[in-house]
Amino acid sequence: MLSLAASVVFLTVWHGLRFGYVWFFILGEIPMMVLETQLFTVLRNATGIDSVTSLPPGKRIPIRLLGMVYTFFFYAYGFSGFGILDAQKFFKVLKSIYAYGHVIFTVWLLVYFFIIPSRLKRQPAVKKQ
Repeated sequence: MLSLAASVVFLTVWHGLRFGYVWFFILGEIPMMVLETQLFTVLRNATGIDSVTSLPPGKRIPIRLLGMVYTFFFYAYGFSGFGILDAQKFFKVLKSIYAYGHVIFTVWLLVYFFIIPSRLKRQPAVKKQ
């Protein structure tokens, strides 16, 4: 996580400290990467599946569709600031899409930290004899 933060800060400074670049690199990239990492961890722990390629072909399709939706919506959400560098113009766009990225990221964090731990039962440790 520290290397991701350092890379994102470097890229922000490299491109310039305009609002759109700061939005994309710091407020767009880091939450997306955190959400992806947490989601894959939950799926791996809940299903025991390490990768999509280990699934039968029929079960890969819904996961790939969800991945496509995730990519189209969230990367477009982050890239919107990259294309609109002016903060006042960007906030008009953000209001027009109801800041759905913030809503989804906030809901995910609540689910990840409060609902999932209570639903997943921990397996008792096996004692070695």
